[in-house]
Amino acid sequence: MVVSMQRIPLIGSILAVLTVSALAFAAPQPGEGRPIAFEPPAYETLFGGNLRGSGFHFERRGRRFIGCSLHQSDGEIPGSMISMDVDGGVTVTDRVAVGHDVQVLRYDCPQLDEIPALVFNADAETQLGDPVYLYNENGAALGHIIRARRNHRRVVKMQQPFAASGMSGSPVINAATGSVIGVLLDANDAEAATVVGFELLPTW
Repeated sequence: MVVSMQRIPLIGSILAVLTVSALAFAAPQPGEGRPIAFEPPAYETLFGGNLRGSGFHFERRGRRFIGCSLHQSDGEIPGSMISMDVDGGVTVTDRVAVGHDVQVLRYDCPQLDEIPALVFNADAETQLGDPVYLYNENGAALGHIIRARRNHRRVVKMQQPFAASGMSGSPVINAATGSVIGVLLDANDAEAATVVGFELLPTW
């Protein structure tokens, strides 16, 4: 596979391919960060229009929102998202925060509110070396943050090869704090990624 900064089409999503130079520096190694203190939480997958990309709902200070990428809706506010456990879809009402390639949306769906949400603790610090959980069709996978980049981006080295295809927009959980911290955006391989990238959720 060509390893360069480009967007490549993947099943149900688009992921940007990271350059191998992401590892060409002195970075924290797995085990050098804070210890794992939380099990990976379950979350409700929310699909974008035409099943392009995904998202998740989370709670912040008693209110619930949706987190997802910007590129999956071409920078626009999606009118709705799809949940396999919600009849008729989830209506998106507006956008409350935006990052470089991440957006936080307000929604109106009492049925989704009955489903447990991830927790976003904006006051919980995320550090280099921290263990994180990422998700694919096989469940949660463990990695460690090894680099901070521009635009609130973070680079993760996976403990095992990670099937990233279709997972753009899925949550990243800090295993040291239990908080959802970001949105998965890119990987160095669609089917067996060893390095992935995500953007921190914006605060507001």
